[in-house]
Amino acid sequence: MDPRVWWPPAALAAGQLAWWPLLPALLDEPVRPAAVALALLGTAVACGALAWRHTAPGPALAATLAAAVPLGAGLGWSAPVGFVAAGVALFTLAAARTAGVSAAGAAATAVALTATVALRDASVRAVVGYGLIALAALTVVWVRGRARRRRRAGLAAAAVFEAGSAGIARHAAAAERRRLAAELHDVAAHRLTAIVVSTAAAARLADPALAAEATRHAVDAGRQALAELDRLAELEDDGAGGGLEGIARLAAERPEVTYTGPETAVPPEVAAVAYRVVREALTNTTRYAAGAPVAVAVRDEGAELVVSVVDGGGVAAAPDIGSGSGLAGLRALVESRGGTLSAGPERAGKPGWRVRAVLPQVAPAGGPRPAWRGPAALDWALTVLAVALPVGAGFLPGNQPDPLGRATPATALLLLFLVLFAAPLRWRRVAPVRAALANLAALLAWLGAERAGWTPAEGTDLLGYTLWAQLVLAYSVGAYRARRGWPAPLAIAAVDGFVMVSGLTGDVFAGWVIFTVLLAGPVLLAWAAGVWARARRRRRWRRRDAIEVDAAEAALAERARIAAGLRVTARRHAAAVVAAAQAGHLPEVLAEARAGLAAMRDLLADLRADAAGGEPPPTLAGVAVLAARRRAMVRYAGTRRALPAEVEVAGYRLAEALLRAEGTLVVTYLPDGVRLAATWPDPATPAGGDGHVDRRRLRDLADAAGGAVTGATPDAATVWLPG
Repeated sequence: MDPRVWWPPAALAAGQLAWWPLLPALLDEPVRPAAVALALLGTAVACGALAWRHTAPGPALAATLAAAVPLGAGLGWSAPVGFVAAGVALFTLAAARTAGVSAAGAAATAVALTATVALRDASVRAVVGYGLIALAALTVVWVRGRARRRRRAGLAAAAVFEAGSAGIARHAAAAERRRLAAELHDVAAHRLTAIVVSTAAAARLADPALAAEATRHAVDAGRQALAELDRLAELEDDGAGGGLEGIARLAAERPEVTYTGPETAVPPEVAAVAYRVVREALTNTTRYAAGAPVAVAVRDEGAELVVSVVDGGGVAAAPDIGSGSGLAGLRALVESRGGTLSAGPERAGKPGWRVRAVLPQVAPAGGPRPAWRGPAALDWALTVLAVALPVGAGFLPGNQPDPLGRATPATALLLLFLVLFAAPLRWRRVAPVRAALANLAALLAWLGAERAGWTPAEGTDLLGYTLWAQLVLAYSVGAYRARRGWPAPLAIAAVDGFVMVSGLTGDVFAGWVIFTVLLAGPVLLAWAAGVWARARRRRRWRRRDAIEVDAAEAALAERARIAAGLRVTARRHAAAVVAAAQAGHLPEVLAEARAGLAAMRDLLADLRADAAGGEPPPTLAGVAVLAARRRAMVRYAGTRRALPAEVEVAGYRLAEALLRAEGTLVVTYLPDGVRLAATWPDPATPAGGDGHVDRRRLRDLADAAGGAVTGATPDAATVWLPG
């Protein structure tokens, strides 16, 4: 067994055996045989249980408490080993198990210690005082254990993320291939398909007027195809052609199309997807229902934008002009934006085809999540500590002076000021400077109330148990507001110095300066520690940004490679189409248009084959590849952004546990993190010997990243991660 497992219980046993005989001797108390037996047995049980704290932390904590209560009740401070061992076991439990389990362990420990005090001392004040102090101490132990759990998980995730960083760039290149494949299919193929249809019809009917119209159309459509291919070849984004204006232009190009648009503004990113839906649907009507009336409707229904394209039915204009993958790619695009796409006959047994997309317009709601999970858990714990510690100390009997000795309105006001003094710790990360100023304002108001006689005299003596909170606030200012927050620690030192000299006689100003200078040292040291932590965090994010830059460069390089191929394949045929149309050679126009479509089909096949290989990176973006391989569906909602490495890796691991064949996973980016919601068509689908998802694994994965499982049923599960 690892020696590190044994040295804490061995050290505790040695310390107890040295301390217990010494204390009775100092107090001149007799040593009773029963007490000796109790001390030896309790020490053996408590320290022996610690040897199993890593393999069975819950039972180990229970065993230490079983030894701590009789030891404390029978021997008091002569045998502290029981509760010291319980603290070590609780720390291990918090580092090894989820927040709920470890919080329950902390509560059980607090109850056991309070019960021990009650057994030894019937004083209500003693029970309340020691109980609150125990709550404060156990809060510190719990927080430190939770911090160790997250730190270990973060280091492991960072290693996994770093190892998979090359895969992130590869995945970005593959995603760019898939995107360009969709662009080629939707843009240039749309133009060339229309040319094939019109020229084939003119050649079949041998109508001079129709041939002239087909020639003019070939010139116009060929030039548009060239422009679109040149845009791709020049590595520009498709930002101008999409949107509702683009839909109106597509409809205006064809007299058989009627268009009804929304009367309200639509988010640009939603309108761009709607444009892609209409463009693909109109391309298909050209191929398979040439000349049939088409109704295009875009309706704003508040939270959703509904896009509908319905044709009147017809026959294919020409054989072998489609790639067979347009709707599949369009469905993936729509569902990746959180929408749904359906395509099928307008009415059973009747001619006509309908394509309908429903696109969400409203940003996803945050949804329920435990307020004490994630980084906020530490803030809540610090707030509880800043209240429980001074109140517990104030309730201990024998205080002189005794500000909490009587239940009066003044005592209630004092407790209110304690809460106001501690409450800013809850917002120390999101608004550190304002939290520090609110803390100082509460402190000055507290001092003023005491001088006015509204609170018990010497109530500010309890500040000795809470001044650490101001060091935490100074650290937070440095860690989360380093540049413009530097006056805050100086203000903390100045106000604390004023509180210390308040009520003294003599040269108050000189005393204030001296105390301010003395206090400025530790306060500025805490602030500097926060600045260092901020710099370390920024270094990690710079590395994260470098990985994102590498991914962007890989995608750009892949786009350049594909663009070079376009110049010598599809673009060459599109240029030949224009030249032949201008010369009036309709058969050559048809041949070149067909050749251009064939070249693009080959290129699309190559792009999709290239995009299929390689292991997905351990990120939320890589979940899309993982879902495709498991025959599942993944949708992304909200504004995508880079998240901490531990959240990205945890999200990917959770997706591995959640994704099942025919299931759906929705990844929603929220202002405060990310939510993964999975559903399965059948409760028996999720793997795991009993046919259910492994909820314990879900809880462990989420908890290690500071998140939580916020909902789970036999056919669904929802997980929240901070970010």
